[in-house]
This record gives sequence, C-alpha cells and structure tokens, in this order.
Amino acid sequence: MRRNSDGICQGHKGMSYPLPSRELIADSAEYMIEAHQFDGMVMLPGCDKIVPGMLMAAMRLNIPAIVIPGGPMLPGKYKDMEAITLTDMRELIGRTQTGRLTEDELMKIEEAALPGVGTCSMLGTANTMSCLAEALGMSLPGCGLAHAVSAKKRRIAKQSGRRIVAMVKEDLTPRKIMTREALRNAIRVSMAMGASTNSTLHLPAIAHEAVEHGTGARGLRSICERVLQNVMYDLPEHEGASTVVVRATDITGETTPVIASIPEQPEMSV
Repeated sequence: MRRNSDGICQGHKGMSYPLPSRELIADSAEYMIEAHQFDGMVMLPGCDKIVPGMLMAAMRLNIPAIVIPGGPMLPGKYKDMEAITLTDMRELIGRTQTGRLTEDELMKIEEAALPGVGTCSMLGTANTMSCLAEALGMSLPGCGLAHAVSAKKRRIAKQSGRRIVAMVKEDLTPRKIMTREALRNAIRVSMAMGASTNSTLHLPAIAHEAVEHGTGARGLRSICERVLQNVMYDLPEHEGASTVVVRATDITGETTPVIASIPEQPEMSV
C-alpha cells in the first residue's frame, strides 16, 4: 500500500492530506478483509499514518490480528559522526543556513544519513506508534524498535506467524487486547518516552473504533485529560542533568514513577 509521505508534502497545502490518509488505510484494510472474509490478519505497517490506520482497522474488524511494524532503519555514519538521524539533518540544515557548514558537506552527510530500508531513525510518528502497538499488546515483545534489517526482526516475524495461528484458534481479538487499561498504559508509555505528539491524535481514533464496546473516544479523552493534568517532571537542579523522572498519576490515584535516562548530547563536529 502506497501513500503520501509526511516528510515530502510539507510546506504547502499537501500537508492537509497525510492525516486523512490514515482513514483511507483503515478503510482499505477493512475492504480487503471483509471482501475475502479472512479468519485473522498479520499487519505489516511502516511509516507514520499506516501504523494507527491498521490498528484502527484491527479494532474495527475485531478478528485476530498481530502487528509487525517494518522497523527503523540503521543510523547513518559520516566521518566522526557515528549515529546520524533525520533529527540531526534538520540541525545541520540550520548550520548550513548560518554559514557553519558548506552545502557540499551537507549533501555528503545527507547521502550517508539514511543508509537503508526502514522508518526514519528518530522518535517520530512511525517509531512512536510502533512502540505503542507493542505497548497495546498488538505486537510481540521487542518488535517495535527492532531494526528493519536485523535478524531480530526476522525472528519476530516468524514467531508472529506462529502466534497468529494460535490466536485464531483462541479467538483472541483486538478488543480483548486493546482494552481501556491497555489504552491508558499506552498513554503512559507515550509520555514517559517523550514520544511524538501525534499519538494524541491516533490513540483516541483507535479507541473510537470500539465505541460500541465501552472503550470509546469519550472515555479515552477523559483518561488523557486526567493523566496529563497530573504529570510532573522532576529535573535535578545541576546543569547537564541526565535523568528525568516522570510521575504520572492515573485515574485510580496511583502514582507511577518512570525513570528515563537521557544521554548528554555532545556538540557535533563535521
């Protein structure tokens, strides 16, 4: 399934189209599954809106389903830069605009930045939603961030194939997996890892697909509001802090501390 890329259609009215493409993806999955009356499905999403679109379709169709995201590409390497990501490229464009880097050098780095297949190696929508698919219970453990070209991803794919057969026999459907508690857990995970803010668009849409079964968008919106109102970030007072403590108080009143280590970012040299 091909669709427009968020990264390519920026800077003009085309940026209004990526979010509606999510609905087209969900509808397309529904069309194929219903037309052929499959007993179960293995979903292979990749970039941005495809992951939530397929999760919406899974919740809507409610037949046994398992998600195997394509996985992130390996980071690029150039001279002494050991891990170049798309985020770094945006910073380097700024350096070029201020005269700190030549256009020729920028082009060389750009050619090395995205070395192969997979989603962009950054915590954008694609990798965020791949992690959240795992947090929701729709992917096998470790699947979300296993690199596209890794042997780990190949092993998980084979394990997922075996698991979906068992899920069909067990009648283990998405609405039994993506419960209210699972959705609440996904919100926690999203906040704890500093994920893409687009998750606030996609999680309610996934929940909305099950509105008739008591896990609807209205309930999830209430969860979101309550959790977000009770998040505190504890930052150590000294400079160069390497740890952030996120305390999320959920609607039961329980406080869950999540420790997120943040490596210090050295000045990049070219």
